[in-house]
Amino acid sequence: MRVNLIGRSSATSALPSSRKALAAQDRSGLLQMTDENEVSSMLWTILNQPNVTVATFFNALGSTRMNNRPWSRGYTWHLWSQLDNQGRPLNPLDTGISRPALPDFLDALVCGGVAVSAVDAATLPSTQYPYPSTQPICQ
Repeated sequence: MRVNLIGRSSATSALPSSRKALAAQDRSGLLQMTDENEVSSMLWTILNQPNVTVATFFNALGSTRMNNRPWSRGYTWHLWSQLDNQGRPLNPLDTGISRPALPDFLDALVCGGVAVSAVDAATLPSTQYPYPSTQPICQ
């Protein structure tokens, strides 16, 4: 499947409209299920913002906060073997094992000096992914 990260679309869907629908309905906030193509699009958009360098991006990924548990945003590893007819996990099992999630990496970027405006340009928090860029958890 071809994915257009810049245009936020794939051969099967336009990512923005699907994210708007999900974000509007999902009460899970930062830990809501998010399509991997949408995550890729957000990260690609951040990496291509002015003043965001490859070094800044990968320094955040390699930072201590991204490599030591427990991670600040509280996501735990979930397992499932089937999806329901709407693509949601059927009877997911929460293992209780701390794992990093997208908001942990966004925290690492902002705490590492990436501009809030660069992150907001990618997450579009009022209509898509509700990351609170002005309130990162910096350790």
